[in-house]
Amino acid sequence: MIDCLSLYLTVSLGSAHINATRELNENNPGIGVGCEIRENLVLEGGGLINSYNDTTSYAIAIMTRDYGKWELGVFGGIAHYPDAKNNINLPSVGDFIPAGGVQAARGPFLIRLIPQDGIISDAVLIFQLRAEF
Repeated sequence: MIDCLSLYLTVSLGSAHINATRELNENNPGIGVGCEIRENLVLEGGGLINSYNDTTSYAIAIMTRDYGKWELGVFGGIAHYPDAKNNINLPSVGDFIPAGGVQAARGPFLIRLIPQDGIISDAVLIFQLRAEF
């Protein structure tokens, strides 16, 4: 059993693909739950509608630091991305791919930047709201 110092809910709103070479879905509703297992270390899991209009689930670990009113962090983990081998130029095991990037939060607003392969897009920004409960 994991004891959480705090719990939060994330609501995914949408994304922006930087230098996309084809049209991708940027309406990405989803939901996630995070558990702060120690100060500045969070485990989060959730799901959303991905860039190909399919459902993606993810599990990530996030390390954060506070800088004034901003919280900055790095994250890494794994995502279930249906048909990954045909849509993403990343190593995969079946439909599972690595997931990682950087994030910035201020109040309830959270933005995540995930580097991409440069073939489909250079990066994707994910826009989310976060609420502690």
